[in-house]
Amino acid sequence: MYTVTFIRRDGQPDEIYYYNNLDEARYHFNLFVDDDSELYERIELAQENRIMKMQIDVLNFEYQ
Repeated sequence: MYTVTFIRRDGQPDEIYYYNNLDEARYHFNLFVDDDSELYERIELAQENRIMKMQIDVLNFEYQ
């Protein structure tokens, strides 16, 4: 299973979206590459199973 996790800047709960294949997860993740909403601290793309989580890619946002 693949996840796209949105870590919010405002302390609200993380938003987690689940996918069965990497292409769909990657598509969703890539929609936010140029995000300037200032809502998110970080967005993570990961592969997960019952035992472990492996981060595939991450977008870190820094705002002034």
